[in-house]
Amino acid sequence: MDLQMIYLKERKEFGRAATHLSSTEPEGLGEFEGNETLISSYAERNRVTLNMAAIPELSEHWVEPETIEYTNHGMNHTEGGWPKDLDYTEKEQTTRYRKKVEKDEEYIRQIRELVEIVDSSLMQNVAIDIYEDYFAAADGQEARAEEASSEAPSAKTLAAFKDPSEIKRTACQISWFPDGGKRFSVAFSIMQFQDWRIDKASHTSYIWDVNNPNEPEMALNPVHSLCCIDSYNVKQQDSVVGGLYNGLVSFWDSRQGSQPVQTSIIETSHRNPVYDICWLTSKTGTECCSTSTDGQVLWWDAKKLSEPLEKLLLEDKQHEGRAIGGVRLECAPPAPRGGRGAGARARGGG
Repeated sequence: MDLQMIYLKERKEFGRAATHLSSTEPEGLGEFEGNETLISSYAERNRVTLNMAAIPELSEHWVEPETIEYTNHGMNHTEGGWPKDLDYTEKEQTTRYRKKVEKDEEYIRQIRELVEIVDSSLMQNVAIDIYEDYFAAADGQEARAEEASSEAPSAKTLAAFKDPSEIKRTACQISWFPDGGKRFSVAFSIMQFQDWRIDKASHTSYIWDVNNPNEPEMALNPVHSLCCIDSYNVKQQDSVVGGLYNGLVSFWDSRQGSQPVQTSIIETSHRNPVYDICWLTSKTGTECCSTSTDGQVLWWDAKKLSEPLEKLLLEDKQHEGRAIGGVRLECAPPAPRGGRGAGARARGGG
């Protein structure tokens, strides 16, 4: 049995039609000699594969905003701040009411607080830089602007508080009052041992008001120079405690004047200058802690400084019987007595 299959295909699917081909010998078209100089001036380029999409990327979002309903309310304001039973159109009644309010203690207290805030802002606004050149030539303005833009951050002095004493002393310690940064106390002393100025210089330290740098608000008159001071007592904001050069501890109440209310005695105090003192967080608000280079940490009650409440000797573990001088105290609230609330960073030597 004969089998036949007919296969049909268009001519274009066969490819290009073959032409008459002939075989010939190869023929050289030209010769080019290699040039090392030109080859060294060319660098081989790395292959780069770049994928490009002709279709932009699209995204779809939809938001359903919340519906807010608006209502209109009207108010007829003629003159406010007056009680309902007072006729503000009568001048006599409004004058009588003003006099009554102005005598209120709470009104006077609020006005005083507002006056202090406004006064501080005004003093900052009128402060000028005495070294600024206000009449510079126009040619140098652009150059100064470029220099100012590249300058490092700096601070500007608003006020300088100087020691009123004729013999200048070192400001050993500064302590702020807990009244929002309005006042601070400074302990002035000469810390050089056997310095000739110690006996001739004043022993007075001062309390300053930040808004009045010309003169101190109050003077503190201890029996000897103050080496450290602490006025940050949250419970009793007028209390100041300080450590003296001769090892004593004194307590002041700024409402009772410049003289100390209480002062410790030599027999129960430090044997070296008191390097640091700080208030402790206690129920009475009168407990404090002091340290000195004699190696002692003493806890005191400012109302009774005849003797310390407790004592702690900073001993060197490597050398038994040798004390380490304490120079700094850090008290973390709450700071109970017994040494757990105060940590003293000490240095060797008494």
